[in-house]
Amino acid sequence: RLRLHRAAGYLANGSMPIAEIAERSGYSSLQSFTRTFSAVFGMPPALYRKAGTHSRFRPSLADSGGCEMTMRDVVIRDIEGFDVLSVDH
Repeated sequence: RLRLHRAAGYLANGSMPIAEIAERSGYSSLQSFTRTFSAVFGMPPALYRKAGTHSRFRPSLADSGGCEMTMRDVVIRDIEGFDVLSVDH
């Protein structure tokens, strides 16, 4: 599952050849990668890249009114110190 998720990210966010994505994702052959990817995502990797199925996960700047920030939007405040706890996972 994780290997396929990583592969979908490579397909969605770049132009790396599918054979290289298969290899980086730990598959022994392009055929086994394509077969497994198709079974999970319902389409072969090339069609996934072309169809833009992944685009629904990207926020659209047009929908949010853009992400422009001006110096008027920045507020600098002094706050009291506080403890922070972190847990490695």
